[in-house]
Amino acid sequence: LAEQLLRFSPCVGPMPPDSIVAEIGRTRLPDHRLGDLVGQERSILERTRIRLKELGHSATVVIADDPETAHMLARWGGKSLVLTPGSGHQALATLPLNALSLPPAEQEFLQSLGITRIGEFTALPAAAIANRMGEVGVIAHAMARSQGPSRLISPWSDQNPLELSQALPDPVLELNALLFVLNSLLRDACSRLVTIGRAVCQLSLLFTLENGSQRLSIQLGEPT
Repeated sequence: LAEQLLRFSPCVGPMPPDSIVAEIGRTRLPDHRLGDLVGQERSILERTRIRLKELGHSATVVIADDPETAHMLARWGGKSLVLTPGSGHQALATLPLNALSLPPAEQEFLQSLGITRIGEFTALPAAAIANRMGEVGVIAHAMARSQGPSRLISPWSDQNPLELSQALPDPVLELNALLFVLNSLLRDACSRLVTIGRAVCQLSLLFTLENGSQRLSIQLGEPT
């Protein structure tokens, strides 16, 4: 199914458990009949929805400023739509808190305060979130305002090493906050490996730090 979206963008990837993401805003396909895709979002939405319906799937298609906002609205919003630039936080406000996929401890803490919607979460002062929930809360609060970590979608390829990356708005100091981000990338990597029928025998993590970078590599005993 992800390959069906290559007609709109070379940057396509599965997002587990049941979603696909494609970057169209900054993509130009020289020999593509649509040419520059910017400004043709409604056409892309309908073409995608109709194509997936022809293949036997009922799909919700959302076009937004960033993949995380589009993903949450597609999974939890229930309807296809094109968001105008900068309106992501308003659309996210009505979604349930579960859409943020918070770790259990942070989810339970917010629910104990009577917060069940993303809009109620974003209404909390950012300083209070940082003091009570740490960096996990700060990252989630930014995501709820449609200003969270930017997922980078690499061009589709079944030949080159699989590479996934995510940019953070601020330096991360807490382990739980880092694991919150890495867990999302790991799910995406596993989903794409299943999609292309491949396994992995080495995993490398590259961290960009304030004073340079650090790479950690894990050699697996067998393809997994």
